[in-house]
Amino acid sequence: MLESLSAQSRAALKFHLRESAVEDGGMIFQQDEPVHRLHVVKSGAILVCHRMAESPSLPIGLFGPGTALGKLALFAEHAHVFSAVSVGSSRICSVSTQVLRTQPQMQREITQALGDSHLQFQREMAHWSIIARITNLEDQLAQALQQLARIQGSCQVQLPPHKVLAALLGTTRESVARSLARMRARQELEKVGRQQVRLGARLQPPLAVAE
Repeated sequence: MLESLSAQSRAALKFHLRESAVEDGGMIFQQDEPVHRLHVVKSGAILVCHRMAESPSLPIGLFGPGTALGKLALFAEHAHVFSAVSVGSSRICSVSTQVLRTQPQMQREITQALGDSHLQFQREMAHWSIIARITNLEDQLAQALQQLARIQGSCQVQLPPHKVLAALLGTTRESVARSLARMRARQELEKVGRQQVRLGARLQPPLAVAE
């Protein structure tokens, strides 16, 4: 994003930019809180959750580097429509939306620079919505692994904890573990680390675009 800005806007943004480390389970922001900062994921992953009325907050998607959150606050004050939680350690860059709104040139350039990020976020949110509606757990898990591969840009996938996958897919940790074991037995994926798997040929998605 910085590369697409003018020298003046780049210098101003760097002056106001704040980078922070967020530990596993750390809350980046909560639903209904006023949006005070534009957040961009630099590394790691975040889980986006939403709560309806008095219902418990439920996960609706997992997102990776380049994801920008709080973009609408570039134009007017509003509240977050979901919560964002770090999955594993992550690094988040943020800048005050009030600062951006008082500097029209920088605001305009950042808005243009965030266009691709916004479209990507909408695509990924749509994909997670479709995955949530798949009724067969192993088909659902296969699609989730492909989605993670696209987000991470690699067929060697860093898995979120089983409890996170289970919450995203509306099942239990035990069911996720059993399904992963069956997929490994069929050689559809290979375990290459404590929380990493390599997708087999049948599951490997095109990585050029997340569609």
